[in-house]
Parts: sequence; structure tokens; C-alpha cells
Amino acid sequence: MTIRPAQSGDIDDIITLLQTHMDPAVSRDRWGQLFTYSWLAEMPDFGRVAMAGGRIVGYLGAIYSDRSVDGEIIRFVNPHSWYMEKPARRVVKGMMGGLGLEMLRDLTRNPDRHYYTSTSSRLTIALLRRVGFKMLDHSKLVWRAKPATTSPKNIEVVRDEDAILSAVEPRWRKVIEDHRTCPVYPLLVRSQGRALFMMMATSMKGDDETWHDVMSCSDPGLLAAWGQSIANAILDSHDGRFACDERFCNGEAQGAQTVKLDVARYFKSQALQPRHFDHLYSEIQLLGQKLS
Repeated sequence: MTIRPAQSGDIDDIITLLQTHMDPAVSRDRWGQLFTYSWLAEMPDFGRVAMAGGRIVGYLGAIYSDRSVDGEIIRFVNPHSWYMEKPARRVVKGMMGGLGLEMLRDLTRNPDRHYYTSTSSRLTIALLRRVGFKMLDHSKLVWRAKPATTSPKNIEVVRDEDAILSAVEPRWRKVIEDHRTCPVYPLLVRSQGRALFMMMATSMKGDDETWHDVMSCSDPGLLAAWGQSIANAILDSHDGRFACDERFCNGEAQGAQTVKLDVARYFKSQALQPRHFDHLYSEIQLLGQKLS
């Protein structure tokens, strides 16, 4: 049993593994989007594969992105699609903890990269912690429309993409361009000479409720202060929800309900804090998933 970086020649076999064993409902074309994203000119690899008998028996994907944080370009890695064939799910001689853990160790050993996942399962949390992942967030903030609430006054919601592109910083313009073909969209909120930029995703959840999830935001202080007014402005009915992970807000989020996540988010970084991580450049966009 060997573990090595996944290369372009492995893609067809990886897709077969994922579609056959992980989720047959996802088409080959849709799985293929994990390997064809355009925001990075050259991908170092596509994650890790485990080989046995000359074939792929396990896969742990990686989506790479270079992003601006406090004026510095750094590399983020989103691990995804972690699967091993059942016969390979055992303690392998020389691999302390099993094949899955060894793939995760190998993928996340570079101290200059910053790893995050928003789609863990309860089954993987112990393995994430064993290789140094820490909790990114365990709760989200959820607002419903409360039309009687009017603070701050004169709030303006800008949805036109061209107007947003002309108003935001270059790093946010790049984010918009990078996600142009993904199921997310930009939103700009202005009030009293200040502006809040967000990348949003809208989906139906639960009992046919429309959720507007914040995938990234430019100012956690403004999001906390304006959350209720934004909800009032963008929600079409009392069944809708405006939501964000708790770390996206800095300060008291008036009017919001705190909801515990079914499974917490996790990250691994020697330099960054939870506030530096969002939900973009990930399998959520490439596979068209709903944020839990």
C-alpha cells in the first residue's frame, strides 16, 4: 500500500472511485469539476491517492487557492471527498492509525499552507484532530425578517454585479471573477458612508425554507451591526433565513438566533486565525453543495 500525490492521469480513476462508492447520484461531469477549477493557473496536485495492486483504492482530494490575507498572498487548501474502499479501511503495517489518517497526514504536513473544511462528518473529526486540526466554528447566527426593525437607517442593498465590481477592492473583484461560474453571488450593503461586501449562496433547506448564507464578508463588525437590517431587506417572507457562521461577526449580532452546527467546521494553520477562513474556493461551490 502506497500513498502519493494525485496527478492529472489519475482523474478518471478517481472519479470512478467516487461515483461508484461515495455518491452514485453525482454525475461524472459534476465530480469532474473538482479537478478543473480555473482560479489557480497551476495546481500542485489533486490531493492524495492510495495505491494497492496497481490501482487506486483511496482518495483524499485537495482544492488549492492563493488568496490575499492582510496584504500577503498565501495558499489555502480545502480537503474534500475523503474515501477508502472498505478492505483498505484498516490499520496498515507502518501506518499508525490507518490509511485514511496517513493520507490526511501527508496532505496537510506543509506548515506554509492553511487547511480548512466546512463539510466534515462526525466520523472524521477524531482523525482531523489527530493531525492538528482545530475547531473553526461550532455555531451559526440566523436572522429572520423583522420589518419593524429600522436600524441602521437608509440601508442600501446593491445587487448589480458591475456596480459592485466598481466599488470594491481589487482582492474582492478577484473573488467575484474566480467564482463567476459557481452558485454564489456578490452583495454590497451600504449605509451612512460605510460598505459591507459579501459573497452569498441561496438554497432551499428544511421545510422548503429559503436560506441566504454568507460565504465570505469584508467586515465582521458591520455584519454584526447590520445583520438584522440586511435580513429585513433581502428576505422575501418570514420563512426565509439570513445566516452566517458565528466567526463572521465581530460584536453583538442583535436579532440573531445562535444555532449549533450539526458538525463543527475545522482548520489547520500555524499562522492564521479562524476569522481568516471562509467557505469560498471549496468543494461547496464546485459540487454545488448546500452549506449546513
